[in-house]
Amino acid sequence: MKLTKENMLAVSGQCVGILVSFLDIRQNHNELNAAFNILAGRDMDFLNLIRNIEMLYIAAEDCHFCGEDAYRFDSLLELLPNTVWVE
Repeated sequence: MKLTKENMLAVSGQCVGILVSFLDIRQNHNELNAAFNILAGRDMDFLNLIRNIEMLYIAAEDCHFCGEDAYRFDSLLELLPNTVWVE
């Protein structure tokens, strides 16, 4: 079977479309799985970290982000994985 330039470009475009669709499905599956883990209580460490960050943010805001509470707030932010910022 002989392919022309147009056919090769069309086939490669379909391949890229399939790849993007697969990556999108995989990302959505990972996000859904993480949400179910949180709802089921299996990922309580992450929820506790978020709660602590919220409490320290309020405390650091009260002292205008100066002092010990602001330092602890910054140190907890460093513990968050990079994927949290993307989501």
